Amino acid sequence: TQSTWASHEAVLDLLRSHASFTSYIVHVVLQHCHHLYNHGFIVSPEGKNMKKIFGYLCDIARSLYLLILKQREIQVEKSKKAVYDSALEAYCVIIEIAAKQFEEDDIRRLVTTVEEDPNMNSICDSMIYHLQQCQSHFIYDLGQSGGEKRAINWIQIIGRLSMYFEPDSAELDQVIKWLVKLVKKEEINEPQLCKFIICLLLQLTWRTSYSLSLPRDIAEDVHSKLGDIDEDATVNETNVFHAISTRSAAPIVLTALGNHAEGVLDCMMWVIGYLKLRADEKPNNSSSTQTPKHTTEIIQKIEFELCNVFCAVVALSSQMLQTELPIGPSIQIVFKCATKLYNIITALIKYYIHLCQRVGVKKFTIPGYLRKLIKLSGTQLQPVAYSFISFAQNLQTDQSKATTAKSKKKKVGNKKDAIQEVDVVNEPTKKRVLNETRPIPNLVFHMEQYERFLIELGTKSKTNFMINFKHSTSRDFRINLANIHINDEVEVASQYDADITIERSGSALIPLVVENAASASVDSTEGAGESRDVDRPPLDNVSNADNQQGMECTIVAETLPEPPRKLRKSLGGRRIVSRN
Repeated sequence: TQSTWASHEAVLDLLRSHASFTSYIVHVVLQHCHHLYNHGFIVSPEGKNMKKIFGYLCDIARSLYLLILKQREIQVEKSKKAVYDSALEAYCVIIEIAAKQFEEDDIRRLVTTVEEDPNMNSICDSMIYHLQQCQSHFIYDLGQSGGEKRAINWIQIIGRLSMYFEPDSAELDQVIKWLVKLVKKEEINEPQLCKFIICLLLQLTWRTSYSLSLPRDIAEDVHSKLGDIDEDATVNETNVFHAISTRSAAPIVLTALGNHAEGVLDCMMWVIGYLKLRADEKPNNSSSTQTPKHTTEIIQKIEFELCNVFCAVVALSSQMLQTELPIGPSIQIVFKCATKLYNIITALIKYYIHLCQRVGVKKFTIPGYLRKLIKLSGTQLQPVAYSFISFAQNLQTDQSKATTAKSKKKKVGNKKDAIQEVDVVNEPTKKRVLNETRPIPNLVFHMEQYERFLIELGTKSKTNFMINFKHSTSRDFRINLANIHINDEVEVASQYDADITIERSGSALIPLVVENAASASVDSTEGAGESRDVDRPPLDNVSNADNQQGMECTIVAETLPEPPRKLRKSLGGRRIVSRN
């Protein structure tokens, strides 16, 4: 009856007025939403019925959204802000669940249920209106003290809903323009919030025409804020993006740029594989053995777009390689991105070599967009890559010196013995240095592989592509450690044998040298026709010197140690026998 319904509503209003009860209900809803997001079901009799679960999600989402609006209208106290934060987090998780486990039409229905406005003529209008409301909520929470976490939830909702617009639609273009304006005008001191906004902006622009210019502009701004690796170089202070600060530039924004570049390169690798498959396709059963004209035009268009994207990634990587970064994960990200870029450009050059072999050298011509890419990689990428390698090595050297200077010293020995000081080397420091130095030879190897196949393509097409490249040092050799050890043993053995021979024959060599010197002086005087006395030591002295030298050699031979077995084998099995 109507009286029973009125009394029921009165009881509900009484329960809603208690903050502790509302907080308990919101936290329970948040726990169930996290469980559904992680496991895909709810522990209940109807926990695996997705249709009923979606109906419950729509009702809960509307209730949470109304609670959020109610909390915003009144100036909530600090004790009640926890309810607002939990309700917003639960609403964000529901949007993520709908995007992960349901169809596109379902999430549009959910948004329509939340925004029950009779003026909305279509589902698309409801999506746009809800996005605009989320944007206003984001700006409101961004201006509040401690509202960074709530702003992150709103930006996640905006990003998830924006994915359902078409790439060339006006709605997506409006969202991107709003984000660009936000990044350029607003100062964001929270690094985590800056990361979410930059990642969302790069993710959305990848589907539009902004994808070639915006990442490069962000990298230039990071370059101007952190400085150049060359101390003498002057960097133009652009300061276009106020949301990027010196605190968030190196670890946050650069990580987002590196991940974006790696994702783009993965797509480019897939396109190169597709082009290789199209090049290896056999012609249809027809008299013509050539590729149809329209197919050739499509492939050339794909190659043109591919080279343009490569040029954009080269420009982005060039800015990243010129940035003065602190030692740590930022340098590793730049090395990883540059290595992947050289690897995939090498795959592109291999594709053109394969195309040249298949078509024929006489019929094959290098397209202009490929020449532009090769020139750009030689003038803008290779010099800064080698400079960045030197910069990273200098940083690692300075860090190792500082670590050695601050290394702890351990005292070894008892009080009676002499106290020795031994430097204690930190094992985690060793591992960190090894991990930081490992990408350098990997990058150099891929750079040289790129130049190698570029020379091969130039030889086949009779074009000198290396005119814009700095010739690198040839490293095509291998050190054989086994031969080095064998040669060291033979050299030590021969030196040991020569020393023993000299020691043992020293007593016989001395009188021989004296007699040769005396006879030479006598012959010179007789040849001159003059007989004069020659100063020479008496024979007794010579024999005494001979005996004294022989005794010294005997003592040396007696005090020589026994050689090891490996040296004894190389000496022919001889042993030194002491004289008694």
